Amino acid sequence: MRDVTPDRLVVTGRRNDFYQELRPGDVLLFQGADFLAGLAQLTERRTCYHSAIYLGPDGPLEEGGTPVLAHNVSTLWWRDLAADVAEREGEGSLHPPLGAILEDGPERTAFLEVLARRLVEHGLANPWGENPDQLADRAFQLVARGGVGAVSVDDYLDKCHSERLYGGTTRGEPVHHVRSVVALRHQDLVQPDLDPARREISETALLLAAEATAEDAIGFNAAELLSVVPECIDRPGYREWAQLSDLADHPDNRRLLARLFGLSRRGRKAPPARELLRRRLRTIDPFGFFFPDPGGPGWICASYVIQTFAKADFGLDADCIEDVDLEGPAGTTVPLSTPRDLWDCPTLVPVAMFVRGPERWRPSGPPATAATAATPRPGDAPVDGAMYVDLGDGRTDASLEVAPGLEVPVVAGPSTADDARAFARDAAAWRWATVTVGDASGDEATRRRGRRGRRRRATRRADEHWT
Repeated sequence: MRDVTPDRLVVTGRRNDFYQELRPGDVLLFQGADFLAGLAQLTERRTCYHSAIYLGPDGPLEEGGTPVLAHNVSTLWWRDLAADVAEREGEGSLHPPLGAILEDGPERTAFLEVLARRLVEHGLANPWGENPDQLADRAFQLVARGGVGAVSVDDYLDKCHSERLYGGTTRGEPVHHVRSVVALRHQDLVQPDLDPARREISETALLLAAEATAEDAIGFNAAELLSVVPECIDRPGYREWAQLSDLADHPDNRRLLARLFGLSRRGRKAPPARELLRRRLRTIDPFGFFFPDPGGPGWICASYVIQTFAKADFGLDADCIEDVDLEGPAGTTVPLSTPRDLWDCPTLVPVAMFVRGPERWRPSGPPATAATAATPRPGDAPVDGAMYVDLGDGRTDASLEVAPGLEVPVVAGPSTADDARAFARDAAAWRWATVTVGDASGDEATRRRGRRGRRRRATRRADEHWT
């Protein structure tokens, strides 16, 4: 065996460079950083947790066109998108009324209609040229039953979450949910000498298939999908799973598991451990809010990708989980495949990768100018984006170009020993300063006193260094 990964695999942290390498119909696989993505990646034993189809930009990239993807996502994801984006736009948060959770009826329908309207206004792209009524129907389907919709790639990449740190504190800046994206292309479309007309015909066929297949990929319910987690884990790679299964299926242990999961029935023989786990996972959905489909989970993200390529007559040599079928329209089914199967698919060739390293956040306000950037005083915040340089050589630059197109203001550095000590104290204070929100009552006041104590200790260390 030998690694046949292409020699030219573009890896970049600049999204525009990444977009320049993409072609319509490329498969996107995402690595995530939040809790659910981590669980999926653990189950998959791959770094990918989600897949999508790249549809291309809605206009020329060089003229500001927006890159768009289509993906099959659960009801929960679409509802969160509709609520969260609208909140950021200043329309306020949206929480379902109790009646919308507990039972079907006018209140639930009205709640879903509000979500659908917000989804159309704030989060849903329209690459297939649907009229307003068609787009509204698609949005309602997405928030009611899940399925395929199109969104901006940028919006998906820029989803951020705050993180809880050790000790129960919260990180001051959010962390990007998506850590990397790898783009894969069908092997028939990667030849550098491929006829441009043939390439265009093939890409058009994939885009038409993506639109047509989207109508079949409905009913994806995250809570229902939990019921097949045992089959996802029971794939080659986890040797411990067989040992755990044998141990769990011992009669005594099976009875204990039934009691632990709250599924014990006096006088009845406990079912196999895998069935106990499946039943317990299905109970995680609170109040039936995800509206379980008795037929089982619909197509998931990887199923949508594989069926799209099949409809366009581009077969994918992709694996699937044995003995698990996903429900489609009119009683049709498709095998359960996951993003892992796309990652392992030899028919898909990696062509580009967008990566994020450790994130470094800076204020996004306008940079200070040399005229207004006075020498900082102890306790002051640092000048946003300022660069301290030695002006002893007679330089009078007001700013320096530190990168192409990026200039920062020049601020005179310390010129005396006293200034140097003050500069060191300020640097220590800035390093340990923490932005707080809210009043200083109760526990918050205690935390502030603790931070002031740390800053005083840091300042003393700086003084000792300079003396």
